Amino acid sequence: MSTLVFGGAGFVGSHVVRKLMDEGEDVVALDIGMPDPPMPPLRDVMGTLKFEICHSEYAAEVNDAVRRHKADRVINLVTSYSPDFENNPPRGVDINLHTQLNILEAARNFGIQRVIQSSSSHVYGAGRPDVVDEESLPRPDTLYGACKAMNEYLGQHYHEHFRIDHVALRFCLVLGWGRGQRKVLSHRGPWIVELFERPLAGLPVRVPFASSKGSIIYVKDLVTVLLTVLRADKLPHRVYDVVTEPRSKAEAAAIVKKLLPDAKIEIDLHGAFGVERPPERMTERAWQNPLLTRDFGFREKYSYEAAITDYIRMAQDGQFKW
Repeated sequence: MSTLVFGGAGFVGSHVVRKLMDEGEDVVALDIGMPDPPMPPLRDVMGTLKFEICHSEYAAEVNDAVRRHKADRVINLVTSYSPDFENNPPRGVDINLHTQLNILEAARNFGIQRVIQSSSSHVYGAGRPDVVDEESLPRPDTLYGACKAMNEYLGQHYHEHFRIDHVALRFCLVLGWGRGQRKVLSHRGPWIVELFERPLAGLPVRVPFASSKGSIIYVKDLVTVLLTVLRADKLPHRVYDVVTEPRSKAEAAAIVKKLLPDAKIEIDLHGAFGVERPPERMTERAWQNPLLTRDFGFREKYSYEAAITDYIRMAQDGQFKW
């Protein structure tokens, strides 16, 4: 079996590619470029990594890659969420929407067996009064979320009309070493890097609204989700929430302080250190006995503390390992 990972040089993609390589599978990473240095999982396998430049918003480049590699499966991890793209809809749609359409068309034309799409909790929107799950009506409040919702619809359309075996995984916030190499983070994301990377560098960090909670998954557990769905004999559903028990920034700060006693961490539980800023509007997701567990038996391997410990220890050692 051959797998193409679009976005394969990125944060999540590099972990997926490395896992497939370590398990002896034929995998090709495709991306607009390779970071310098590469993401942590790829640094010591660059000599054997199959990597190609691909601008997936262009159909010709996607078709060429799928045709040449005779791929059986595709994982679409191409994404971009930043204020720049929210303010530049044509570019945001190019990257977040046209990539998905190009991959689905290639799957239709070249006989791809399965397509996995990285979707997002952003399809739900922020500050909803209801507890949401896969049956909830999407109500995105960003261009990014709207593109993800449309990508899910496209996948469903290609499944129903062209028998493409498509599944969307709605990621929650992802924690892990290497995320800090991303040049741009969403407004919900900076703390998930700064709270760990700044203390590791001996720098102080301030964490606003530290009592707020949300689903956070360790990247290694997310890899397990992706490969479980990739290899499943059949897919009982076409959309799955990737969701965890809600976790707070304050809990993470306490764990970091335990691991790095000299860390200079300041938290404000309910505000932004006196700076006028609207409170964070969270949407609660149904996390107990999720569909992924019911259909595939998935359970997280890493607790919040175990995930943060693993992240910090690898970063200190400068060496990725499973």
